[in-house]
Amino acid sequence: MPKVTFTNLPEGKKNKIIHIAIDEFYEYGYEKSSISRIVDLSGIAKGSFYQYFGGKEDLFRFIMEITSEKKLVYLNDLIVNRESMNFFDLLRALFLGGLKFQKENPKLSGLTDRFIKNANSKLKEIIMGESIKNSNLFLENLLLQKVAREEIRPDLNIPFTAQMITGIAVSLSDHMRDRFDVIEKIDENMYESLVDESIKLLKEGIQQKPQIFRAVA
Repeated sequence: MPKVTFTNLPEGKKNKIIHIAIDEFYEYGYEKSSISRIVDLSGIAKGSFYQYFGGKEDLFRFIMEITSEKKLVYLNDLIVNRESMNFFDLLRALFLGGLKFQKENPKLSGLTDRFIKNANSKLKEIIMGESIKNSNLFLENLLLQKVAREEIRPDLNIPFTAQMITGIAVSLSDHMRDRFDVIEKIDENMYESLVDESIKLLKEGIQQKPQIFRAVA
């Protein structure tokens, strides 16, 4: 994460470094990216860079955090009327919104996908673990709200169900990543069909069944 010296920089200078770093990671991938190129294009000394970040890994994790926060804000804006949406419509909007975010932010999505495909390191485990943890917590809160509204079965193991839904989201992304080499080429109709299929399977298992009352003779 950035040091205090970076957070104290003027916004314009911070944004310039961030945008150049995003371009670098997008163009070259994490392994082949260069701090030297980043500092040259940013117009700062290499010594200054190490006053801002601990190194390339530190900078990359910061970019991943920015991506995660931006996506969360984007998805929250999509479900601003969450109170009036049932859980499965909400989930569908989130799944489809995830692809929409990727297509509208090709560099952030592209550098993330490239990292997931090519990285084989402890850093990948850390970043994926943080992303999954954030997704699980977000979904746990949604599930608890919908259990309170009697849309979801009250006997569910909420943490496990949230983790399972996160797993579906990851599987959807992996499935599309294996078939399309870049985000822009992803077939939205195919993705939507897979989302609907996934939600149908979920719905059969976790939806609260209507109570059937029988008259007493």
